Order: sequence, then structure tokens, then C-alpha cells
Amino acid sequence: MHEPGCYYTQAQVSELLVAQIQQHQPERVLDLGAGHGALVKAAKSRWPQATIHAIEPNGQGHAFLRMRFPEIYSQRLNGLDLQLAMQMGIEPEAIDVAVCNPPYLHFKNRQEYQSVFISAGLPSCQKLQRLTTDVLFLAQNLRLLRNGGELGIIVPDGLLTNKCFQLLREDLLNNHQIFGIIQLPENVFSHTEARTHILLVRRNGVAADKVPVHLADGNGQIVTSINVKAESLVERMDFQFWHWLFNRPVSPKGASLASLGADIKRGQFPKKHYENLHLKFFHTSNFPDSPTGVRLSSGKIEGAGLVACKGDILLARVGKRCIGKVAVVTRGQEFITDCVYRIRVPLEFQQKVFNALGSESGQRWLKAYAHGVCAQVISKADLLEFQLSEKL
Repeated sequence: MHEPGCYYTQAQVSELLVAQIQQHQPERVLDLGAGHGALVKAAKSRWPQATIHAIEPNGQGHAFLRMRFPEIYSQRLNGLDLQLAMQMGIEPEAIDVAVCNPPYLHFKNRQEYQSVFISAGLPSCQKLQRLTTDVLFLAQNLRLLRNGGELGIIVPDGLLTNKCFQLLREDLLNNHQIFGIIQLPENVFSHTEARTHILLVRRNGVAADKVPVHLADGNGQIVTSINVKAESLVERMDFQFWHWLFNRPVSPKGASLASLGADIKRGQFPKKHYENLHLKFFHTSNFPDSPTGVRLSSGKIEGAGLVACKGDILLARVGKRCIGKVAVVTRGQEFITDCVYRIRVPLEFQQKVFNALGSESGQRWLKAYAHGVCAQVISKADLLEFQLSEKL
């Protein structure tokens, strides 16, 4: 039975992650939240002489681990407990290598986690109002590692791309050594199409000048790599973005949407809101297949919400397969849902902005800057930085 927030690691991903660890003969290996044991199996295969600790809070999961791997130290414990090292019967900072595929759940930040973040060398996480379990698992693994110990952890896209985690990325780069990042295919986990990455971190390691950023295929093989300056990874750490940046055609930079005084707003209410009120609205499903003009309803607008009218440029803000869809309103007016941006620029720039967003290079830009675990999102802050390829 599938547990909420848990996405079990495929064998090929486990083997890929374990193969990236640079320590050849670790004495102690930890899998925090071991699940069905895919990472345990890969770790046992590579390091047969190591003592392997598997922590699993679920009773059935723990029983399965003990039956499948009777020779390892499997314990039914809360992997996020502040006293975990003592409960495991080991000294603090005693782990040589940690491998982890944490669950993905949201919850509020609490005071009790502050000491975890400080001892993990991630003090900026104290400022986060909301947390995901992957952040806590990252911190807990780091605080259990010895100096120079290595962690391979699977993290969701947001941790590496979302602006709200930029301070966390700074902490990782300033206080530890990131020695590799691997973007995984979106269909690599069952029950989800989440975009995920393998993050490889050496605790308290000396920062490298450049970090290899890789792309893996569904067979767990690295198919292409690029080296990125470590200091640049604060902005984003995903292969998709850096591959686009390194391979974009060189062209003169034009005005940004911000410099044009663009007014960018998202719709106020979801699709369901307008459906329940039987009101006309424009949603991501209403975009044409290619950039073009759209005619909206000509009737009177009644009710609350953000309205698009003639001359407005509409852009899909969020969605799994609709990022990049753009249209310009040629007639009429309708409410737009919270999945759509309304972009207003001075009349003399409307056509040029629309053409730029709908162009081949504009579409590549939008897809490169999209981020998110499941549904991809374009942030308003990024969109304001979109530059026309021609000077106005």
C-alpha cells in the first residue's frame, strides 16, 4: 500500500546514487527512512564490509527490512528525533556515508528544529516559515555525519530551484562541499511525476571551484554533464536551467519586462470558483496550441476577480504541460484563473512582448525557468527579468 508522501526508490536510482559516493571503504553507512530497502541493497552490494544502519518509523516497513536484511542494524525509530544518535547507540557525528530518499510532506517550522539546523550548518533554515520533510532529513543527515562524511540524498525540484530556498543553497555552498548534482527523469518514481534530483554533499568539505551537474536517464545512467561555478549555483542547481543557459544563442540583450514597466498579475481565484458561480473565465485549458490572439466573451462582467481585456497578454503560470502557452486578447473580457498571468505593457510594446514570449527562444526561456516538484511554475520575479532579444 502506498503511504502518503512516500515514493520508493527504484533499483536503478539507488545504484546510481550509491555509485556517486566517493568514499570507497566507509565503516558506517546510514539510510534514514529506509522504506523498502532499495538504497540498503545498493549500499550492501558496494560496501559489504560496512556496518549499515537502516532507520524506518513504519512498523510494517521495519518488519520487512528485518526479514529482508537480517544482517544489518535496522531500527524502528523516528528519523527526525533530536536524540537519534543516542537512540541508535552511536556517538554523534559517527556516520561515514548517508544515503536517503526522504518522504515529501509539508508542515510548519517549529522552535525544536532550530538546533538541528544550527548543528547541521544550515542556519538559514531557521527563517523558513514552512518546511518540507526533505529539508529536515537533509539537516538530520548532515548532523549525523563526521567531518568529511558524504551524503547522497534525493530532493524535490523546489529545494534546488525555488527562490525561497536560496538561503539554504547558500548555506550548503558556504558551509559544506557539493560535489555533484544529478537531475532525474520525471517518471522515475511510481505514483508521481515529480521532478527530483540527487544532491551529493560532503560535510564541512572545502568548496570546489566548479560542481558537475548531470542529467540521468530512466536506466539510471548519466547521459550528459556540465561543470558550473559553485558560486553560481545559489540561483539554481538544476541541469535543465544550466544546460539552457550554456547553450542559448548569443544575441543582444534587449529591455526586460520590468524595465518596460510591465504590470504582471495572476488571477485571484481557481477554476472551481468561477464554475460554481457559472461565470465565464479563461484558464490554462483555454490557451490555443500556438501563440495567437484569443477572443473573450463580450458580455458584462459581474463579480469579483481579475479581468483580462483587449491588449492584455495572457501566459500560463502553472501546469504540468502548459508552461510556455501564451495568447493576446483581441476582443472581449473575462476573469482569469489563478493559473494564468495577465501581462500589461504600454501599447507600443504589446506586440513586441507577445512576439518575444511566443518566439522559439522565448519558449526555451520559459521552460528553462519553470520549476516545481509536480506542476511546473513560472515565478513573477523571474518573469519580470525576461528580456526581449531586440533593443527598443
